[in-house]
This record gives sequence, C-alpha cells and structure tokens, in this order.
Amino acid sequence: NFLFYFGRLFSFLFNATRLSFDISVRISAETVQHHPVANNVSRHFFMLLAVGASRIRNL
Repeated sequence: NFLFYFGRLFSFLFNATRLSFDISVRISAETVQHHPVANNVSRHFFMLLAVGASRIRNL
C-alpha cells in the first residue's frame, strides 16, 4: 500500500519535473541555439534523465 502511494507520488513528481524541463528547454533553446555544443550536451542530459526515470519506474 505504501509502495503504491510512493509510486503514485513519484510518477506525479516525474510528470511535474518533465513539464518544467520542457518549459526550461524551450526557454534555453532560444539562448542555446547559438551554441550547438551546449545544445547537444543538454539534450544528452535530458535523454539520460528520462531513461533513468523510466528504469526506476520499471524496477
């Protein structure tokens, strides 16, 4: 029961952080457009974060 509640809380937090990441990515996309290296790094970081979150959810 506690595990179920924790899973619900984690998915809610994950969705909220993903939404804020989408917003911040759109904001930073304007400034990062002139720096392709930083753009690549941030894209890699967000991809790794999403993969890690889905792996944690699957455990």
